[in-house]
Amino acid sequence: MEQQPEHPCKEVIGQVLPLVLGVLHQYKMSEKVSEKGCRTLRYALRCLGMQFDSFLADLVQNVVELYAQNGFSCYLYLGGIVVDEFGMREQYHSGLSALFNQFSLKALSQFSEEKGFVNHPDTVDDFYRLVIRIAQKCPSVLFDSDKFTLVFDAAICGLHVDHKEALISVVEFVDTLFSTGKTQQSLRDRLSHILVTHGDKLFTEALSASLFSLPRYLLADVSLVFQAVSQFDHNSFCLFLANAFEVLAHREETRCKNVSEQQLRNIYSSIVQDSSYRSVTRTLKNLVKLYK
Repeated sequence: MEQQPEHPCKEVIGQVLPLVLGVLHQYKMSEKVSEKGCRTLRYALRCLGMQFDSFLADLVQNVVELYAQNGFSCYLYLGGIVVDEFGMREQYHSGLSALFNQFSLKALSQFSEEKGFVNHPDTVDDFYRLVIRIAQKCPSVLFDSDKFTLVFDAAICGLHVDHKEALISVVEFVDTLFSTGKTQQSLRDRLSHILVTHGDKLFTEALSASLFSLPRYLLADVSLVFQAVSQFDHNSFCLFLANAFEVLAHREETRCKNVSEQQLRNIYSSIVQDSSYRSVTRTLKNLVKLYK
């Protein structure tokens, strides 16, 4: 393979990079400076593409360290650009794995705080967009990580986030997982296992979020979760959904609103018969009406 000539900006970027990183460390508690610095680094990454590889290890080390200290989501966004540029090359997977694991530690810590998802919607948005890119570019980095189950479990909690961009990122993460898993047997087995352990919780929380946490205009986003799992494994989907409706039937809100078991069975049947997100959206809106 013919070697490409050196990019004319590479030398200049190599000189500027230490200065930008130095500024980010000096003003690490300034979110405004961090965002501008990350924007500069993003332009440098996009400019050089694969030729940025000689600076990559230094960049990743600094970005991980800075995010651990200040928790600003702009570093997650920058990490997504790194994955976008280098994720398709297997020789970078070990470094990207370290990046993902370290980012996950901090992000999951923020989510575990009281009202963590509510107080950190930008982090939810940027973190799950990062994970989506990893699932698309280098899925083994995600599926082989011991953080995968924790990230999936956090996404279930994230279904309750009343924030458009954050919720879309969480839902697209779930959708990307099961879309990717349909075509690759090794990933399919991993996802089948995660459904065994988390499927009931996924749909119990999806129903609960639709009824008690989210405004009507966000129901279309949550509906993608139903569609994604149904297309992946419809039989298991029906079982998980049935269990979720069983939990819903015993909630205090169901008794207070005099919602009958027959009404819930009708909603359940409607969803399993047509699990496309448009149909599920209409059905969830009908379910919400029962609890008004």
